[in-house]
Amino acid sequence: VFKDFTAGPVGLILMYLGVLPVALVSAKLISYDRWKLLHFASLIGYFSAFIHVLGFATKTKSVRTILLAIVNGLALALYIVQKMVAKITAHSTTVRSAEVVEEDCGQHVFLCLDAPGFSFAPGQWGLISHSSILGRLFTVAHPFTIVPGPSGSEQVRFFIKVSGKFTASLATACKSGWHPSISLEGPYGNPPLPAPWASAVVFVIGGVGITPALSLLPEARKASINLTPIYWALRSKQLLERCEPLLGNYINADSSENCIRLNEPGGPTSRELLPLGAQSGSQDVGQWLRDTADYLAAAGAQSVLLFVCGPTSLASAAQRAISGTSKVTWHLHIEQFLFLPKPPKMGASKPRRVENTQFPTSVIL
Repeated sequence: VFKDFTAGPVGLILMYLGVLPVALVSAKLISYDRWKLLHFASLIGYFSAFIHVLGFATKTKSVRTILLAIVNGLALALYIVQKMVAKITAHSTTVRSAEVVEEDCGQHVFLCLDAPGFSFAPGQWGLISHSSILGRLFTVAHPFTIVPGPSGSEQVRFFIKVSGKFTASLATACKSGWHPSISLEGPYGNPPLPAPWASAVVFVIGGVGITPALSLLPEARKASINLTPIYWALRSKQLLERCEPLLGNYINADSSENCIRLNEPGGPTSRELLPLGAQSGSQDVGQWLRDTADYLAAAGAQSVLLFVCGPTSLASAAQRAISGTSKVTWHLHIEQFLFLPKPPKMGASKPRRVENTQFPTSVIL
């Protein structure tokens, strides 16, 4: 009776219940973690619907219903296998160091993990989940860009801005002195480098969005791309100081083509020289990109990869800046962790002299 009359409607209702809370997450009425747990209702609903389809195929024994049951069964089996492989291959790590830094602009967590056997390509990201006395309710895995550890080691690092419940619980666990047990899944993502066609790579970065550039900038230089101007707007002096050892060999502090601006809340606290030639205050990214295009053209660059990682406002400003006439051909790569971004409207935008090579999207928290 359940197979014939109940499983189908119950499955349909559960699948809707697993999807409808998306609107609540978008409106910030519930957290991503809570939605993720509610979303499992859709899996239970699909399983219930499969029971209904299987019962109907058993009863009718027609080719059409049997094929439908087989296709649905394969989809369910593949999903289960995928999840099992992801969990089985997840790396158990050892926390080598975990430091929480508090500033007027907020908190950052700087993690260093021993991850034997874990390998990744520059610019890729991993899913982190942790469990501790203070964080057992926040075990949903979250995405963060991987920062390479010291050369020759099996360490990976993560520079994390505290901005949600998961990152806040991670910071609390690290500050308590009891390092949480951290599981690392991945790596994931299709980085934009190497790009044999590119004669220059331009980085437009906002805040902790610098993390992919920490490995992509050395990758560009390894590929003999010496034109790598960078625009980096940030508010955390501690983040700037942490990144100096990783960027110092690739950024000339006296070079005028780079623009690193530290805009501390309340203004600069001192007049000391900042790392990497950074200056206090702000600068319009649009004007900087237009000036950079002139500089690159004069240096002989033609095809230029523009890598953008930062808030939506920064990405939009960069897109507007390169949408007009330019002396170089821009290839745009925007990297953001977004929660179900709205798809572009068909035919809504006019043709532009910009090639959007990739728009990777994930989850933002």
